[in-house]
Amino acid sequence: MAVSDSWTHPGDIGRASYNDNGDSYWVCDIKTDDIGVVGRINVKQADGSWHHFPYVRDGNGNNGDCSTPNNVDVIRENAYYTFTVCLQNTSGGTPYYCRESPQIPGA
Repeated sequence: MAVSDSWTHPGDIGRASYNDNGDSYWVCDIKTDDIGVVGRINVKQADGSWHHFPYVRDGNGNNGDCSTPNNVDVIRENAYYTFTVCLQNTSGGTPYYCRESPQIPGA
């Protein structure tokens, strides 16, 4: 069974989403301001460590146009995962005001 889920940063700055059918994740900037957001998926490994996939960025503001999906091979099917969403001033800037979702069970 494919999993599809999303999580919104508690500061309502952005939302990260994942679709297991195709192993893709993306982030949407949901606040109208001059600051972009980055997001990623983190997958719990068999040894208990976490694999943090690269950040994807949406710097277009709240225009309904999200980042390009990042297609990855999650590998650990049925593993727990989390989302991380942060603010980022420019595409080369340092992510800040990061928050991580609660653990979400895979399927």
